[in-house]
Amino acid sequence: KSRWQLSPPDGAPDPETLEPEIDRIREGAGALPEEIRGVVTQDRPLDIRPVDEVDPFDRTPRSPRRRYWVRAAASLGDDPVHHQAVLAYASDYGLLVSALRPHGKSFRDPEMMVASLDHSIWFHRAVQADEWLLYDVESPVACGGRGFARGTYFTRDGQVVASVAQEGLLRVRTR
Repeated sequence: KSRWQLSPPDGAPDPETLEPEIDRIREGAGALPEEIRGVVTQDRPLDIRPVDEVDPFDRTPRSPRRRYWVRAAASLGDDPVHHQAVLAYASDYGLLVSALRPHGKSFRDPEMMVASLDHSIWFHRAVQADEWLLYDVESPVACGGRGFARGTYFTRDGQVVASVAQEGLLRVRTR
């Protein structure tokens, strides 16, 4: 394995043993404002299984690092462009969340204004986005109303298939 890999799947539990994130969100949906409850709890095109996530409604400051397994919820066929498109879509999920975590904030906090300023993805190998991929995300800095995050996608056997970077606006709304 390459020395520069952040966190290959070694040590991560198998995705089949983890609870789907949407199930956790639906269990706590009563704590969400009614105007966003339907959107947040609807079926999704991605099956996401957090590795080291705790209660998504807990606002305790945490490490700016997250890992989760992700795959398309349905088969994507054989066209490699479909797999890359779905992975590009999935890559936006959770990046800025990692920048908010040390501050005890959430992407869905009504007091927060969060917007992507830029987002890049690099594909290193062919990818099967309808098979489990481990997404290792970290935010090395969030200050001055902006946050930066980067992520790496690994196959189950530890190969890096894509790298991602994003900078976003992170501001507390003033009333």
